[in-house]
Amino acid sequence: EREIVQDAQRQNNIRLKCENYSEAIIGGFSLVRLKSLEHLDLCGCNNITDVSLTYAFHSKTLKSLHLSDCQQVTHEGLKYLAENCPCIEKLELNNCYNLCDEGIRVIAVNLKRLKYLYLRVSYLLFHF
Repeated sequence: EREIVQDAQRQNNIRLKCENYSEAIIGGFSLVRLKSLEHLDLCGCNNITDVSLTYAFHSKTLKSLHLSDCQQVTHEGLKYLAENCPCIEKLELNNCYNLCDEGIRVIAVNLKRLKYLYLRVSYLLFHF
């Protein structure tokens, strides 16, 4: 429980920092700086959160995005992704356990160019 609270506080702090800095001020490496990016595979990158999707994904050229096994992605992040990356044609969301029907609705309504959506959740069942 303490870990969940700490994670929420960390995400809130990152969100506040992102809101206070403009793109010109932020130095270092950022997805925002990749102007011609078409394909991105972030499979299993558990550091990708709704905050990441909100502030780091602004691309008019991104066509293919692989977010499978990114456990912190929810419908809130997908909303911003769909708004800021309208050219996505292929989206992979396998084993993103925090997605709900609202996230899929947002994708279906807003990603007009989407041709391929990979969405599968594998559950391990244990019998005792």
